[in-house]
Amino acid sequence: MNKKRFIIDAHQHIRVGSYIYSSKLEKSKIDPEQIFEREVRRFKDWFEKYEVAYGAVSNISPMVDRVWQSRHGGNEYVARLSERLNGRIIGLYVPNVFEPADIIKEKIEEAVKTYGFKGIKLHPWVSAFPLNHPIVYPVFDMAAKYGLPVLSHSARSEFCTPLLFVDIALRYPEVPIIMGHMGKQHLHYDVLPAMRLAENLYLETSGSKIQVLLERVVKEFGAERVLFGTDGPHDLLPAYLARIEDLNVSDEEKEWILGKSAAKIFKIQ
Repeated sequence: MNKKRFIIDAHQHIRVGSYIYSSKLEKSKIDPEQIFEREVRRFKDWFEKYEVAYGAVSNISPMVDRVWQSRHGGNEYVARLSERLNGRIIGLYVPNVFEPADIIKEKIEEAVKTYGFKGIKLHPWVSAFPLNHPIVYPVFDMAAKYGLPVLSHSARSEFCTPLLFVDIALRYPEVPIIMGHMGKQHLHYDVLPAMRLAENLYLETSGSKIQVLLERVVKEFGAERVLFGTDGPHDLLPAYLARIEDLNVSDEEKEWILGKSAAKIFKIQ
């Protein structure tokens, strides 16, 4: 990359608490505070190494646990990470969709007003719920109330196909809904029809390697509906950036993908 870019990584995670691939034995032996300090160092080192302005971060643990061990199930660590990194972290709150609707709304309101979260993260595959199920309506009600974008995992899982994104997007047209991974390679053919049906759908680039699809999206819908992400942070960032730089789109459109789209959606000044 020859030109310095304004970059926002719109899809990152910390791993404090339960993790998708961790065994019960591993989790019982590691102090969460030690893990958190390790994550702080990991993010600090990553930001020092790479010229990225912001990262949109959620914690894996509240996606995995249906019964939370603290009030916010591990989302607190994202707020603490933001404090330690001087505001370079865009906090994405992971709600527990299996809690009562009034509790969900109360906690999201607290996340926004007390902890400064700027968006919501859902992982229907890990948490095991369909993206368009009525249990998520309280989440999207609050997203609409506070103008929060919702980033959700997408893939071939029956819980988060691109067409399920359409269903919930049409129910909540005022909410920016970000399709993490662009359906991956499995359901890439549904991405364009989904984007045509719902104008409030956006795409996040990690996990998808189909260049022609991304170019088609930019041509038909504009680069403003595409957000750069890595599902990191990790040292594959240069490869992810090279993919965007290699697109057959204009320089201005690359700038929108790499940072300006996320800045607009997350209201970064």
